[in-house]
This record gives sequence, C-alpha cells and structure tokens, in this order.
Amino acid sequence: DINSFSLFDVGKQKSLETNQFILGHSQLLTHKMLHNRILKDLSYLLLSGKYASVFFQNLYNNAYAAYNKKIETELLRTVKAEKLKPAFVYAHFLLPHSPILYDSSGKYVSYLKKEDVSDSNRKALYLDYLKYTNTKIIFLADEIIHYDPSSVIVVMSDHGYRDWETRGTFQAYNFNNFCFIKNTGAAIKNDGTPVSGVNLFRYVFNQYYDQSIPYLKDSLALYLFP
Repeated sequence: DINSFSLFDVGKQKSLETNQFILGHSQLLTHKMLHNRILKDLSYLLLSGKYASVFFQNLYNNAYAAYNKKIETELLRTVKAEKLKPAFVYAHFLLPHSPILYDSSGKYVSYLKKEDVSDSNRKALYLDYLKYTNTKIIFLADEIIHYDPSSVIVVMSDHGYRDWETRGTFQAYNFNNFCFIKNTGAAIKNDGTPVSGVNLFRYVFNQYYDQSIPYLKDSLALYLFP
C-alpha cells in the first residue's frame, strides 16, 4: 500500500492541499485568472509593511498551521491502523518552513514580533522554530516505533535555509539538506551507488521492499527566485 499525505499527487492519490508552485487539476486553467494572480503576486504586501492586514496575516498563518495539523493527523491515523500488508507512508510537513508559527515551546509567534525583519532576528526566530520542529520529529518517530518497532523511518528535508538577507544571492545553505534513516536492523545491501536526495526513495525501495529500481544520474539545477 502507498499512502501519500502531501502537496503532491502520487499515482491516483490526490494532494491534500493545493500549492501555487505545484499546479494540478483545474489550477492549470485558473491560476492565471486575475484573483489568483493578485493572491500569488501581491498578497505578500498584505502581510507586512503599511498595507499589512491582521485578517490576511491570520489567514496566511492559519492555512499553514492547518495543513501541518492535517498531515500529522493523517500520519498518526495510518500508523495506528492495522496493517494487512507492507505500506509506504509519505508525509510532507512544511516545517520549519516559513511562515514561522511557533517558538521552541510551541507558543504562537505574532506578527508584531516578526516586524523586526533584521537578518539576526529572522535567524533567531527560525532557530526557535527549528527547535519546535525537532520536538515534532521526535514525537512522530516515537509514535511510529511504538506501533511498529520494525518500521523504516526516513526524515529528510527538501531544501535548506533560504531566508538570507540579500535575495537572489546564492548561498550554500540552499542545498544544506539532511537525511536520517532508521532501518529494520537487517543487513544493508551495498550496491556501490552513492545515495543522495535524487535517489533516496529508489534506495529505500531497493533496500527494504526487495525492488530493483535503477538509479538516476545524480544532478541538480539551481533556480534563483527574482
């Protein structure tokens, strides 16, 4: 079985939420309409500065908080359910992705605190949010191990820290990903192929699901947002 809880379509499973950068279904027809262009290209003006709106700030934050909560709920529901055959469960959290929602203790961070947009303040808020994220990772990993001690757990980031002071300037942190795999305790098959984010899932399926999926050429492409 494959269970996907994310922003992406996986096979016949549709994404749980939509995303302005990942278009699917009717979005392909509607994303260039005026109201969607305004939301995508101008809505940030309503989040800070002289045009800031508390209504839009809360709307923006609540959307991200609700998404993460939905993913957590679906993941835990699946983990606790009886399994009749092997299952691959994919949960994509927007943590510690901006917007920064909580401090290290889980207390909501208001926009009043975020108005100081100095580089040092952004990093301090981010590191606090990262600590909150770490507690979530530990909690979810412990829950999975509790209900299925022989499970394989993969914790992987999809990009690194992007909130540098000068936008458009390449920073090594962009690709400073991390990856952790808790295996079943079985011997690791070494096929001589370097493992990176490009081939991680192929590696997992080959190692733990007795597949023989060929590896892709390892490469990357850099796109700098204007």
